[in-house]
Amino acid sequence: MSGATIPYALRQNKFVDRRIFIDLLSRIERYAPLDDHVYISMGGATLEDHRLAHALIGMNRLVSFDSEEWVVARQKFNKPVDYVQILATTSGDLVSNFSAEMNSLGFGGAPNVAIWLDYTAPAKLGEQVRELNQLLDVLQPRDVVRITVNSSASAIYRPTMKDGKLETANQFQPIRLEKLAKRLDEYMPDGILPGEMTDEGLPRVIALAVSKAVKAAFPANSEHVAVPLSLVRYTDGQQMLSCTLVVLERSEIEVFKERTKASKWPFYSDGWEDIHQLSIPDLTLRERMFINERIPRKTAAELCAELGFALGGDEDEAKEHLAQYLKYYRFYPHFHHVNL
Repeated sequence: MSGATIPYALRQNKFVDRRIFIDLLSRIERYAPLDDHVYISMGGATLEDHRLAHALIGMNRLVSFDSEEWVVARQKFNKPVDYVQILATTSGDLVSNFSAEMNSLGFGGAPNVAIWLDYTAPAKLGEQVRELNQLLDVLQPRDVVRITVNSSASAIYRPTMKDGKLETANQFQPIRLEKLAKRLDEYMPDGILPGEMTDEGLPRVIALAVSKAVKAAFPANSEHVAVPLSLVRYTDGQQMLSCTLVVLERSEIEVFKERTKASKWPFYSDGWEDIHQLSIPDLTLRERMFINERIPRKTAAELCAELGFALGGDEDEAKEHLAQYLKYYRFYPHFHHVNL
């Protein structure tokens, strides 16, 4: 359910994506404290984001949930602090019984929350977007919600052999589009073309589907609105898309953006089609130290020249790797082998 079977040290992009979310929460605190918010997510076996929410934000009202018994058992064993409460439930049941679940945990029926729905099953994409829509109905101003879904084009439909030949893009992309439309149903955006059924185009389409779910929950005449703050796509075994939103009163949107300096944050998304790509390179410690000593004086092209070798197949790929590192270096993971 939460990708817990992939070794943590191999999930560098996921590590950075998690750090970006925590960094965003700290920025939201410029507008409103999160001390009394309940932090809720599918924490996986390590509950790493709960540890970060507690250590870096100071959040003490922490909830993790999962439907897999073995994951729940590991969560109970690996709790970083005793503040974490563990629920054995599905995302659908949690959303359907949200107020009752919050009340049963001692938080009252309507606490402010920061909740991360971290999905992995591509076949359930429509169900996942519907759960977001249903959740938005019970959220209130200053709540934060994040949804992560599979956005890999091949997870919708993979080309097959026909008459001894692999299907061409002209053959398989319309099939992908048809299958995606069936999954998303009422949240399928209008005007999508078969040529958009690629790893580059699909995240935008899914983001627009999320937008439709948001607008269905908060129509134009409603007092509240869910504002997109950050949209990031990255590879974690397959391509994923994370969309982070904050619920606000319409009258406070501009004040929120001003106090948080949202537009100055490097990972801010100015609308539903402004999607950041996250693809950090695998660097040695020595390479990182060399690059870090030259930040921010050197550009990616200058660093590529000074290194004297390509971090990739060719110079263009090397420059792209370095540009990615310069954007995300603050969150770059440091994994080390330790003998105990």
